[in-house]
Amino acid sequence: MALGRHESELTFPLDSDAVLFGNWSGPKAGLKWMQVKAGEMREANRRIASSAERLGFYHADEDWVAR
Repeated sequence: MALGRHESELTFPLDSDAVLFGNWSGPKAGLKWMQVKAGEMREANRRIASSAERLGFYHADEDWVAR
């Protein structure tokens, strides 16, 4: 799916506590910084991990990474 479509979203990890999330319904004047709850951060990480086709990297040796 192309990023130019209205229903497209972008999720890009910046580090273990920050993610860049974009969609077409966001602020029209530019970027907006938001604090999110741990569950929302887990959801962003879940989206990234579930769509990985080949490799996944994480900063710590955790059991959930292998699953």
